[in-house]
Amino acid sequence: VLFQRNPQQFLNRLLPGATVLEVLPTELPRESLYVDALLRIRYNRKEYIVHIEVQTKPDANMVGRVLQYMGLIWVREQTVVLPIILYLDPTSTPDSPWQLDGPTGPVLNLYFTTIKLWEQPVEDWLASGESAALAFAPLLKGATIDTLGQAADLLQGVADDAERGNALNYLIMFAVRRFGEQAVTRYMKENLMLDQIMLESEWYQIVLGRGEKGVALRLARRTLERHHGTLPADILNALGQADEAILEEVVVNAATESIDQVRERLGLTTP
Repeated sequence: VLFQRNPQQFLNRLLPGATVLEVLPTELPRESLYVDALLRIRYNRKEYIVHIEVQTKPDANMVGRVLQYMGLIWVREQTVVLPIILYLDPTSTPDSPWQLDGPTGPVLNLYFTTIKLWEQPVEDWLASGESAALAFAPLLKGATIDTLGQAADLLQGVADDAERGNALNYLIMFAVRRFGEQAVTRYMKENLMLDQIMLESEWYQIVLGRGEKGVALRLARRTLERHHGTLPADILNALGQADEAILEEVVVNAATESIDQVRERLGLTTP
């Protein structure tokens, strides 16, 4: 969602000097595969495709996945692909370049960029003032619970309501990921002005309503209706039967999932 809404802001952090020309479809040809983000860019006066994958844990097949994605992207776009792997949490990562050797020498050298958020100085991302960068502030090097307040305060300068609300939503989600629900909720309640700001965040509403399924149910229904309009009866019934964990997943993914994907998440079959 963040890549789709603010591709240039992300590119400023991941590949300084490049300019986004177009956000491309993420579904790849010939396979039921989706990548996290594809951007057509201009860099040093040439056009490239930037392929971004977001990882939270080690994947022994990460290089193989990148190779597969690159091949399919090349088939569709016929443009040089620049892979970027964005790691959210401290973990082991593959090294670039990765070399595949044959009997007479190298068969393939694969170059990719690895961005480790826990090595990115929080001061640099806060100084950017960009909503996409601010949303990730809790995951950065040197971040503390007070970083949450700093980022939220800076996000108040974002004029667009949807952009601001979306960034606040992910800011809360990443803060909970880093510091835990109790610490985040306690920090909010001790900072009344911040608590008012964060009421725009759907994720914060979930945190406040933890243990009260009715709150999560109303939030899931309202969020789906905003993105998909009037909901069919089977989805309404399934929402009523879903537990809080599923309802939270529905809220977080509502902006990016089709109505059929929502059905699948709720355990329904496509009519």
